[in-house]
Amino acid sequence: MKYFCWIIVLCCLAAPEGHAQKIPFSDQWQFSKEEKLAGNPLLMALGNAVTPDAGWQHVNLPHTANLEPLVIQSQWVGLSWYRKDFTAKKEWKNKQVFLHFEGAMQTATVFLNGKELLTHTGGYLPFSINISPSLLFDKNNVLLVRLNNQDSPLVPPGKPLKDLDFCYYSGLYRNVWLEIKQDLYI
Repeated sequence: MKYFCWIIVLCCLAAPEGHAQKIPFSDQWQFSKEEKLAGNPLLMALGNAVTPDAGWQHVNLPHTANLEPLVIQSQWVGLSWYRKDFTAKKEWKNKQVFLHFEGAMQTATVFLNGKELLTHTGGYLPFSINISPSLLFDKNNVLLVRLNNQDSPLVPPGKPLKDLDFCYYSGLYRNVWLEIKQDLYI
């Protein structure tokens, strides 16, 4: 066991610097509850509406979809949307680019440039997505996250909210990171 630990230490020290980047990705998001978006939220998020910012508010993460009062009689449940526009750097072109979400409550569906990439269920676990195949290097990239915290027997805890003695909120309630890795990585 002693030799195994030394091997791990030596491997970590020998790893080339700069082989991976972890970039904070929690600033400059837009947020809206679905009922505040007129028309198709996906089209609005992609800027195809008359005014792309109509119905959206600027937020930084972590963020909750609804601030509840101190004493909660009925917790808000529903659909909410987060949007972020960003530019992919040219030096990322031959690398693997991941989005890492530390927490998104409850069911999160992630779109990039209008293409659905992943649906993640369970708001307490982090998840990552390789966005490399969907990145645009010559245009603006639009990231969209749809969150649903409505009751679902398929998503833990699986009971209706009214039967629970705790609240689970909605939103991107933890940080998001952009991770840039070499094309070949461990």
